[in-house]
Amino acid sequence: MPNRANTNHAYRVTINQSPHQTIYVRRFLQPYEVEHYGSFTVSEPMFYVEITIVPDEGYRAGTLNHSGVVQLDRDMIVEATPATEV
Repeated sequence: MPNRANTNHAYRVTINQSPHQTIYVRRFLQPYEVEHYGSFTVSEPMFYVEITIVPDEGYRAGTLNHSGVVQLDRDMIVEATPATEV
């Protein structure tokens, strides 16, 4: 019998929060969604997340290093440049 590659995946998503803004990573798990603002691990292959950032009142959010809908195919660090006061 041929050897089959291990199809189990576990990817770590590290969310580095910074002052005056909150980064959210939304996982889509049928039939519902799970929203994270702290680091987490996923084990489902071909997994997609949506990454957004929300500034505190009186601030403009920084720029995310990943944003929108992203496919997880490796460990990922999500962070943003600093928020600026408006």
